[in-house]
Amino acid sequence: MIGAFPLVSIRERHITVGLFDGFIRGGTRLFRNFVVRLGTGCMAAFMAERLYAAAVDEWANDFVTENLGISRSPLLIVMAIICGATAIGMVFIAIRDFRHEPKPPESIE
Repeated sequence: MIGAFPLVSIRERHITVGLFDGFIRGGTRLFRNFVVRLGTGCMAAFMAERLYAAAVDEWANDFVTENLGISRSPLLIVMAIICGATAIGMVFIAIRDFRHEPKPPESIE
């Protein structure tokens, strides 16, 4: 599931609830979108850092799973890379939208 995180974020296909969208207009909506996207990027960066720290810790302590006897470190590193890619993508999206650059056209698949 975490592997889809960058794709969902870049395509802006998150589940949203538009309770207050009718009240927020113009510059306020632009600022809100910027803050939300930047917050999402910061959250993804935090998750990437924590996953990487867990991978390094497990690697340094030769931790292996109880049943299979394999290391989880490679999986944790892949997950950290995925979260890092999401963080970078969200920051770029926030900057792009704040500058009023047009979004690429959506394709119907």
